[in-house]
Amino acid sequence: RIRTWALLAPVLLLPVLLSAAWTKVGAGLLGLLCFREFSRATGLFRERSVTIPAYGAIVCLTLLNLVAAPGFLATAALLGSLVIVAGGVLPDRPEGYLQRTALGVLGFLLFGLCFAHLGLLVDHLGDGVILVWLILCVCLNDVAAYLCGRLWGRRQLCPNTSPNKTIAGALGALGCTALLAVGVGWGMGTPGGSLPVLLVIGLLCSLCGTLGDLVVSSIKRDLHIKDMSNALPGHGGLLDRFDSLLLAAPAAYYVLLLVDRLAPWRDRALALLP
Repeated sequence: RIRTWALLAPVLLLPVLLSAAWTKVGAGLLGLLCFREFSRATGLFRERSVTIPAYGAIVCLTLLNLVAAPGFLATAALLGSLVIVAGGVLPDRPEGYLQRTALGVLGFLLFGLCFAHLGLLVDHLGDGVILVWLILCVCLNDVAAYLCGRLWGRRQLCPNTSPNKTIAGALGALGCTALLAVGVGWGMGTPGGSLPVLLVIGLLCSLCGTLGDLVVSSIKRDLHIKDMSNALPGHGGLLDRFDSLLLAAPAAYYVLLLVDRLAPWRDRALALLP
């Protein structure tokens, strides 16, 4: 596990350090690889009429990110989903239509759209530091949940989905991640992050990181497998390692976007104060 992280950390940091464009390409590549892992695990890879449109839709999202067109991202996500739904008809095989199209749309939204928000974060703040901070937050959340669960965990959080997760671990991670998000974000000079904003995003990163982990765990339990693949020795697959980012990245982006939209109202309210 340590050797894998030693190789994985530079691969994660290199695109962020190079430029925003490389970060977006990296996010798109991660989405493609995770969708491939998902399709292999679920058997969806046999349905070319669904997987080819899904891969194409993820590539289109990446290209839109590269040309800095976030306003078209929601439209592209809708159109991509509709193309997958239409593609599922082409084999002229009604049996299994719901399953293959539902899997295709789910995979596209989770691994294409969610990871595309990593590029949106860089564009919104104009600095890759936010991604380093976000990755640190979700990693620290996993560590805090494990340690708190081992020390104080008694009651399981979702015993049928993830038997090792406990309520104490989740609550401990929530508090630790929020505090660490503020401390690390303040120390790194995370752009756009006042202390209250960092605290809110830290809480959301913990909550969404845990939920993202549970989403992938639910998929694995449904498939009766332990890991999505063996791509990362000691960790399992890419999805086993990056599941916490699935929901955390969109949550962080929309909180920062909301803060920016509310900034003029905040300034007007402050100006009215004596």
